[in-house]
Amino acid sequence: MCFFDRKKLTEHVTSITDITGVHSFLVEGQQAAALIDTGTGAGDVKEYVKRLTMLPVTVILTHGHCDHAGGAAAFDEVWLHKADWKLAERHASMEMKKGYINF
Repeated sequence: MCFFDRKKLTEHVTSITDITGVHSFLVEGQQAAALIDTGTGAGDVKEYVKRLTMLPVTVILTHGHCDHAGGAAAFDEVWLHKADWKLAERHASMEMKKGYINF
């Protein structure tokens, strides 16, 4: 089963859409890349991103809801505003993720 689709928006920006229709964005520079949001956590977004770039990837979360931060735990470096950490912790449960993606 394929959990992701991608669309090259510019030379350096790729939109990644997960199986639920949630978008993330891979922004590639010369020495590193940033993944803006990680989708719901359905599928292995880290492995998918590895197929798209060989650059080191830092995750930047726009906020802590499970549809944006669901795959963040797979990454080594994740940035999120400190005011959203409690929200992200609540939304990190498997029950929350299953409820969102209707498994």
